[in-house]
Amino acid sequence: MKKKIPTILFLCSTLLFSACRDKTSATTWVEVDGIVRIEAEDGHFGSEQSGWKTESDFPGFSGTGYVIWKGASSSGPESKPYDSVSLSDRISFRIKIETPGVYYVKVLNYHLKEDGDNDVWTSVNKNEWGKTYDWQVKKWTLDERGEWAKYDFAAGLHDIEIAGRSPGFAVDQVLIFEESHKDQFIPEAEPSDRVD
Repeated sequence: MKKKIPTILFLCSTLLFSACRDKTSATTWVEVDGIVRIEAEDGHFGSEQSGWKTESDFPGFSGTGYVIWKGASSSGPESKPYDSVSLSDRISFRIKIETPGVYYVKVLNYHLKEDGDNDVWTSVNKNEWGKTYDWQVKKWTLDERGEWAKYDFAAGLHDIEIAGRSPGFAVDQVLIFEESHKDQFIPEAEPSDRVD
């Protein structure tokens, strides 16, 4: 009987820890009222040897920092096949859409020059990578990418990924929002909740 008591205590403490665990360790961000807001540094890095680094030098970021691409330049065409980007170059975010509809995927970014450090690759649901860019320098802004790309999201799970393209491009947040929020969306909202 004495051997069973420590085992029972261990199981109870494990269950209690799991039930009370911080939501920041969960893996899926949940849409509420047409909005998902993610701190980029909380994403899943494709490799420990990633060219993405977490920093806090640029003023005005939210969360614990931002990610900045320190790897090699990957300039060239405006798009490329999904499998052509190394896992070590990627940061992934899984989202759960509760309200189906047409959504935008944007990155809140910072860079120092108008060209050469002003873009990143983005992919939605493991489709081809598209160049996402911004011309506004030395401030946190949403990417421009010409006409905003729209995605028709059904209810359920979707994968959003960014990958390094230009060294020096920093990402503070990844924002996914339903098209009715386009003109009034505020990046300063609280991060979305996560679930396993």
